[in-house]
Amino acid sequence: MVNPEPPIAPGWSVVTGANRGIGLEFTRQLLMHSGSVAACCRKPAEAEALHVLKNQYKERLVLLPLDLSSEESIRGCAAGVAELPGGVALLLHNAGMFARGEAGMESFDPEEMRRVFATNLIGPLTLTRELHSAISRGGKVFFLTSRTGVLRRLQGEPPEAGQFSYPCSKAAVHRSVPVLAGKLYPDGIVVGGIDPGWVRTDMTSGAERGDRFLLEPAESVAGMLTVMDRADLRTSGTLWRWNGDVSRWYAPEETAAERQEVTE
Repeated sequence: MVNPEPPIAPGWSVVTGANRGIGLEFTRQLLMHSGSVAACCRKPAEAEALHVLKNQYKERLVLLPLDLSSEESIRGCAAGVAELPGGVALLLHNAGMFARGEAGMESFDPEEMRRVFATNLIGPLTLTRELHSAISRGGKVFFLTSRTGVLRRLQGEPPEAGQFSYPCSKAAVHRSVPVLAGKLYPDGIVVGGIDPGWVRTDMTSGAERGDRFLLEPAESVAGMLTVMDRADLRTSGTLWRWNGDVSRWYAPEETAAERQEVTE
């Protein structure tokens, strides 16, 4: 059986949070398409699913420890990636965390928010900086985004909704995408954000679903890889949805007057 063409240019794909859920599915599909993957997670020795893939794909899969809340761990992971031959074709910031039990001012914990921001925003930006020289020209850096990071009240969101840490960190990620795109444009590196949709994973298992459509990881990841493959410097800095639509969740719809205001 001949594997289909890889959805990402030759080189290594670095996937964070690769031990489960969407990250594991990214790893699986990239390997299936003849890619090479550096799968990063906090405790790779305990990542049983990754070890099953390692037995199957051998040298095309490398497991690296990564704690995005630790700058020392980030530097160590980047050093391991830098030793891989061929350069980095895709840096995929998939790992994320949210503050469990946070539901309003009374349960807001500043230290927990620091941990969430370290994992969801500061760590990914630091890893990008450390891997900058290893990313090939034409390479891509993608961040998984979230509808929760929209800069307005979500439709149907109750006035008492009280999650701070996770949505605020994702809003910051949304703004980081176009900023980073401008910084890396001269190096020919494409930057994007992509919303995976409402995916059936361990993280979403305890959340209220409401009437949202629940995707299986395989469908979401296949769509996202197609979007990443098509992204280029002309669209660098764009926030996408998993199905290829351009996301408007990161900012309110502008009125004609508002557009005029910022162009005068």
